[in-house]
Amino acid sequence: MIRREFRNASLLVTRHSMNCIVDLQILNAWNRKAMLPKALRISCWWTPPPIGTIKINCDGSSLGNPGNASLGASYRTSVGDFLLVIWRKIRVNTNYLAEVLAILERIEIAIRHE
Repeated sequence: MIRREFRNASLLVTRHSMNCIVDLQILNAWNRKAMLPKALRISCWWTPPPIGTIKINCDGSSLGNPGNASLGASYRTSVGDFLLVIWRKIRVNTNYLAEVLAILERIEIAIRHE
């Protein structure tokens, strides 16, 4: 009976784990593997810029808020060819500041290379 209850409890924990360090350590101690939830399907698309124009897509984010932050950008032509893709860490920062810094840096580069 104890084994059955243990198995039932471990299945519940396995299926409802928050995938944090503590949950994963507990599952590991019980020799159980986490059952990760299926990722949501999100449709996204890219719209090319007018002919003769370069489109810059940029993003910034942090792991935690504040947390370790980074930013990235891609430069593409009107036919979708990549001209440049960049990414860099920006230390501990908020999501908002990471987003703003990504935009401001891309504007500065665009003005410099106009």
